[in-house]
Amino acid sequence: MSHPSENPVTFAPNLQILANAGSGKTHALVTRIIRLLVQGVPPRRIIALTFTRKAAGEFLSKLLQRLAAAALDESKSSELSEAIGLTRSSRDYQHLLREVANDLGKLQLTTLDSFFHRIAASFPQELGLTTAPVLLDTHAEEMAGKESLRHALGKLTQEEKSFLLQALFERDEGSAPSSASRDLNSFRREAHEAFLEHPENEDWGNPARIWGQPKNPWQPLSPAGLQSCRDIVAKETGSPLFTEKVQASWNQLQTLARGKKTNAGCKRMIESLEQWKAGTGTFLFNKAIYEVSAESQQAAAALMENYLYECTEYRLREARAVHHLLALYEKEYDSEVRGRGMLTFSDVTNLLQPGEGFLGMGREFTPSDHLRLQLDERLDALFDHWLLDEFQDTSRSQYRALENILDEVISEAARGGERSFFCVGDIKQAIYGWRNGDSRLFDEIYNRYKEGEGLRRAKLSKSWRSSAEVLQVLNAVFGELSTTAPTLLSEVRERWQQAWTAHESAHGKERQPGCFSWITCENRETTEEKVIALLQEMQPRLGEGMT
Repeated sequence: MSHPSENPVTFAPNLQILANAGSGKTHALVTRIIRLLVQGVPPRRIIALTFTRKAAGEFLSKLLQRLAAAALDESKSSELSEAIGLTRSSRDYQHLLREVANDLGKLQLTTLDSFFHRIAASFPQELGLTTAPVLLDTHAEEMAGKESLRHALGKLTQEEKSFLLQALFERDEGSAPSSASRDLNSFRREAHEAFLEHPENEDWGNPARIWGQPKNPWQPLSPAGLQSCRDIVAKETGSPLFTEKVQASWNQLQTLARGKKTNAGCKRMIESLEQWKAGTGTFLFNKAIYEVSAESQQAAAALMENYLYECTEYRLREARAVHHLLALYEKEYDSEVRGRGMLTFSDVTNLLQPGEGFLGMGREFTPSDHLRLQLDERLDALFDHWLLDEFQDTSRSQYRALENILDEVISEAARGGERSFFCVGDIKQAIYGWRNGDSRLFDEIYNRYKEGEGLRRAKLSKSWRSSAEVLQVLNAVFGELSTTAPTLLSEVRERWQQAWTAHESAHGKERQPGCFSWITCENRETTEEKVIALLQEMQPRLGEGMT
C-alpha cells in the first residue's frame, strides 16, 4: 500500500484524526511513531495503546517493515522521508532500525487492558491494595462470576426471581431456547460493567434521567378508555376499502399489548405516532396507502401511546430489579473474589478511576488524593508521547484512568513543550458499546482542547481497501440518512451526519472491480439462513482475492 505524503497537520503536537474505513489509521499512527524516532525521541518515551493484541502486534510489524524497507532501498527511503516530512537516507534508517531493535522491549505498543494491569501490579499500595493483583483468566472469571450470581439470587424473594426470569424470557423471545441459568449468567456478563460504570440506584429505571421529567411521557388509558378505543378501531373499514388481509392487519391494533408480537403495520404506525396524534397518519400495507377517519386516527394514537406506556413502565421496573440483583452480586463478588486479590481487566480499569470513593475492587481502603496524585506524577514521568488507536471505542472509565496524565501532556505540548498527544479512529465504526465504549468522547475531547494551540483535527477519507464501485454505493446509502433511514431518531441522524465524510477511492483503486447487493429479510430465522447461504457462496471467491 503506497500512501501519499502526509498532510502537515498530521505532525501537529496534539492531533485527532477522524479516519474512514480503509483510509490508513494504522499507517498514520505508525508514521507518527517513525517521525518521533527519527527526531531522536527514545523508544521508551513513546506509548501507543489499542484494544487487541493483534492490532498492537501490527503496529510493531508495520514499524519494522517500513524501517527495513527504507534501510535497504533508497527509493523506499525517499518515500518514507516524504511521509514523515523529514529528509533521511537509507543509512540513517539502518542506524535507526538497529537502535529500535536494540530497544525493542522499551517501545510500548500494547493494549489498554495490559497497560492498566501493569500499572496496578507496579503500584498496588497507591491504589489501596495490600498486594499486587492476580489477573483472572477467562475460565476462572466465569466460574467465580457464576458462584457469586448464585449467592446473589439466593437473597432475592421468589417474586423478584420470577419477574427477572420473565423479563429475560421476553427479551430473548425468538432466539434459540436455553436454560434460565445460562440466560442469567449471560446477562450478568453484559450488565455488570454497566453497573460498575453507573452503580448509583438513581441511574437505573429513573424517568428523570431518561426524559428529564419525573413521569413516563406516554399516556395510559383507563380500562373504559381502552375498550372505547378498541371499539372505534374495530369499526374502521378504510379508504379505499380494506381487503380481508388489510383488515386483519389493522385489527391488530385492538390487541396491541406488551409481551405480544406486533406486526409490521403496527410497527410502522408506532414509528410515525406523532403523525397519528396530529390526524395525518396513513396505514400502509404492501406499499398500498389507506386513509382512516379522524376518530380512528385519535383512537389508534391512544392505543399506541398506551402500548408504549406499558412497555416503558415494564422496562423501568426491570431496570430497577436488575440494579438490585447487580448490587447484591457486586457485594458477593467483591467479597469472595476481589477480596482475595483476584481481578479482571475491567476491575483493574475501575481501580484506576481518580477520586472514586467506591470501596470495591478488593481495596482495603480508598486512596487519598495525595496518593493518587503521586501515582499520576510517576506515570506522567514515564512517557512523553501518547498515541491512542480506535479512540471511538474508548470507554469513559478507560479515559478517566488516563485523563489527568493526558491533560498534562496536551497542555504542555500546547505551550511548546517536547510532548505530544495523538488519537485516531472512526465514530462510524464504534463496536465496543458492549464494553461501554463511548464514541462521544471524540467530540468532547476535541471541544475541550481545540482552542489556541491545543488539539488539532484532521480527516482521512481516501480508501485504500475498497473499489470506487463499492464506495459509491456506500456513500449513497449512508451519506444521507434522512432519505435512507427516516425512522431513526433525529438526534442519531444529526450526530451521524456530523461525523460523516464521503468515502473516496485512493489513487490506483478507481478502476478496481467491485460488487454490491442489498438483501432484505423478513425475520430472524430467514436472516440467518440467508447469511449462511451468502457465506457459502462467497467462500470459493475469497481465495481469488475477494475481501
